[in-house]
Amino acid sequence: MRGGNFSQAEKFAHEALKIEPNNISANLLLSFVYIESSRIKEALSVLNKTLLVHKNSAVIHYNLGLLYSLNQSSEKAYQHYLSALHEQPNDLETLINISGVLNDLGRYSEALEMSNRAVILGSSHPECFSNKGIALINIGKYQDAIDSFSRSLTINSQFIPALINMGSVFQRLHKHREAIGFYDQALLVDNAQIDAWINKSSALNALDLYDEAIKSANHALAIKPDSHKALINKSIALRELGDVETSLNCCNTALSIDASHPQLLGDYLHLKMSLCDWSEFDKNLNTLITLLENGENACAPFPLLALTDREDLHLHASQNQLKIYGCLEMGGTKSAPIKHHQKIRVGYFSSDLREHPVAHLIVRMLEQHDKNCFEVFAFAWGPMADDPITERIKNAVAHFIDINHMSDEEVCALVNKYEIDIAIDLTCFTRLNRINIFAKRVAPIQMNFLGYPGTSGAPFMDYIIADRTLIPDANKKFFSEKIIYLPHSYQPNDETRIVARDLINREQCGLPENSFIFCCFNNPFKILPTVFEGWMRILRQSPNSVLWLYELNPIASNNLRTTAEKMGISPSRLVFAKPTSNVKHLSRFTFVDVFLDTAPYNAHTTASDALWSGVPLITLGNGQSFASRVAASLLLALDLPELIAKDQSIYEELAIELSQEPAKLFQLKEKLHLNIKSKALFNSSLFTKDIETAFKRAYEDLQKDSSSSSDIAIH
Repeated sequence: MRGGNFSQAEKFAHEALKIEPNNISANLLLSFVYIESSRIKEALSVLNKTLLVHKNSAVIHYNLGLLYSLNQSSEKAYQHYLSALHEQPNDLETLINISGVLNDLGRYSEALEMSNRAVILGSSHPECFSNKGIALINIGKYQDAIDSFSRSLTINSQFIPALINMGSVFQRLHKHREAIGFYDQALLVDNAQIDAWINKSSALNALDLYDEAIKSANHALAIKPDSHKALINKSIALRELGDVETSLNCCNTALSIDASHPQLLGDYLHLKMSLCDWSEFDKNLNTLITLLENGENACAPFPLLALTDREDLHLHASQNQLKIYGCLEMGGTKSAPIKHHQKIRVGYFSSDLREHPVAHLIVRMLEQHDKNCFEVFAFAWGPMADDPITERIKNAVAHFIDINHMSDEEVCALVNKYEIDIAIDLTCFTRLNRINIFAKRVAPIQMNFLGYPGTSGAPFMDYIIADRTLIPDANKKFFSEKIIYLPHSYQPNDETRIVARDLINREQCGLPENSFIFCCFNNPFKILPTVFEGWMRILRQSPNSVLWLYELNPIASNNLRTTAEKMGISPSRLVFAKPTSNVKHLSRFTFVDVFLDTAPYNAHTTASDALWSGVPLITLGNGQSFASRVAASLLLALDLPELIAKDQSIYEELAIELSQEPAKLFQLKEKLHLNIKSKALFNSSLFTKDIETAFKRAYEDLQKDSSSSSDIAIH
């Protein structure tokens, strides 16, 4: 066997077993031959038969543990290692392996206990410290994990598991370049280390180095073509580069390899929606919902918002996401501020304080904050730019702090140094989120606001900022946070924006001169098949009309044209607007007659863009989720309830009526123009005072009782 002659070794093992069928050494030798020949099932069969005779054999139990680990049966492996350990409590190899299996099973506290026992017996073995480090990572003790991996690497500087896992710690700390350094060290030792290539591609994605991420994923796939993790990383990079079609193909292949991978089905559906590819949509959606109902982690929170308005599933998805981040049980205890300041210190945390919809919504509120009562901090990460909106935000706040290259622990230390009273997460589950900062309880009061239209599901998030339209009483049970009810709408706006009406003309936009213009500039992933079918019925009843849509991907546009033609609508009646600057985006609304909203994920910033530009917006009022009620919230704040349809048929009837009755449309636009000036939605001064009142109330409530809080309603 040692010489590689497995057939002869097998022959002699069988000869020995003819003489003594229950001989432990002969059976072990035969199982080793099978293992070397990749015949795992036969090896298991041999050892299990031997175990019937030698029930208390530590060596048989140990080797069964090894085999079940190879066969990815971690629970069975654990049971056999445990039996081996019972017979030989101080066997180092068994302790090392059992700690590794417990890590695989997610039983990190037990893994840490076994690792500590192994360290006592084998302080010169790098595996002991490496397994201990893995357990420490997963219980959130990152510095202790670094120390443990460092001990492992002191013993053996080329110990690959420690190098790869050290990289993993630095990724968790948002120090992705340092992480890549460790992966590269592992690859210098062994260029075929697939985990190093996979992790490196993930770190490169986090640095927005997508071309490099694809190269690393391809290296992993060259080693193991069916690596679903490498395919997922490649899919992410391709999506961010705009190649959604190839991204979808990678995701589909990953799904065919491991359909149970967390959130993969949801990612697959989201990519299809981004391409307006609705093949097998109902089947896939029903499967997704069934999985979620059964407790599976089948979809990330954000994509789910566009697929269903069921708030129970949204809460479930949020809590599953927190489990992935390892922070579902963290940060639940509040404590009163240690020091009282002359001003309440408010910190806004966001990856979008730049040319981004969130920044456009919030900038005027930041400018109008009462600087005598509030000291305002902005903690920013993500792409940094010198665009005008970033400059406005920097000038509006007392402190603008770039935390891009800081770990969560370093951010927490900094925030504690500034003694922030109220920390506001403007990102939550959107891209580049850093919700783990809030899990560490960086402030005595923490709020979920604006960026993600739904619950965080987190025990450490004290409040969500909303209004009565967004979260009716019947839905409160689906929100982990207490609710701050603002009196009008939850959405801040900037009333200083100028809608330039002479930047472009109809011809430049591809619009026919005398047609009625319906539009929806929402992201294409928000367009469900039922929504599009309704739009086509509207076009059918409004012959002199076109539908102006937002084009992020030409494949999506072609799919929509093809679908329209199948429904009897000429593809030429669909016009597509490409991405442009915010100034030109607003100017396009000059040519729009009516905005048609999507459901269940409404227009949010785009809705206020349309309304601010004087365009009536029709939305459904029967949505059950936060995201499906935003447009209704905006319309009620403008005193335009007549644009909120109770059901789909009324939605379509209203759109057709406005296209056919110019006088009614004119009256509606006149009312909209008047209400823009007189109602609450675009009164940023009023909004700022309302939210500041909410901040003061939350602060006062905490001083009265640090153990509890209640909803806050501002009138």
